[in-house]
Amino acid sequence: MRAIKMKNRNDKGQNGLKGNILMKRNVWLIVALMTVATLHSCSKGQELAPKTGTLNSEFLLPKAPMLTTEDRDVINKRLEEYNDATGI
Repeated sequence: MRAIKMKNRNDKGQNGLKGNILMKRNVWLIVALMTVATLHSCSKGQELAPKTGTLNSEFLLPKAPMLTTEDRDVINKRLEEYNDATGI
């Protein structure tokens, strides 16, 4: 008769306890690295690039070309169609 090898319930396999400890260490290592990176990046948060010139807040738009009478007639016709369709 063959002997059946029964596993112990506390046996974690090949990785076992070492795998669990390594996983916890890796998690803490990642958390520590993220914390250091965050604190290091915020140390000089108030630095800005130097201004190279003045900012002009007033802009001139180019003048639109004058409409011809044919263009005005087309626009007025479309406007009338739109007003008739919407009931305005």
